[in-house]
This record gives sequence, structure tokens and C-alpha cells, in this order.
Amino acid sequence: MMAEPELQEWEVFRQEKEGDAMRHGGSVMAPDAELAVHYARELYGRRQESIRLWVVRRSDIHDLNDPDLLQ
Repeated sequence: MMAEPELQEWEVFRQEKEGDAMRHGGSVMAPDAELAVHYARELYGRRQESIRLWVVRRSDIHDLNDPDLLQ
């Protein structure tokens, strides 16, 4: 038997119209980047509510949780 591929969480950022900032739209679970992009397109692009998507593996996002950062 083949093992099920391990799912990873991917964060999706979207732009509604040219000139708008990218905004967090949500997340998708997928085993690889190709499927993550496909799922993101289905969820955030099929009704043409977005003109651009960024799909980023959550583990590649570095959290800067430092209270002194902005002081």
C-alpha cells in the first residue's frame, strides 16, 4: 500500500484589483505547491474576485514576534 501524501498548510494572499494591496484570503491544505495553487485558484479565483494570488507554504513564513521590534 502506498502511504497518503502528507498535507501541508498553504497561506493564500489575494489582490482584488490592480493597485490594491495583497490581503490574506485564507489557507488551503495540499501535499505540494502545484495542488496548493490549484486549490487556491478554485477557492479564490473562480468567481473572478481576485486578479492575483500568492500561495505560500506556511512553514516558509517567518514570524517576527518581538515586542521591541517597533520601538
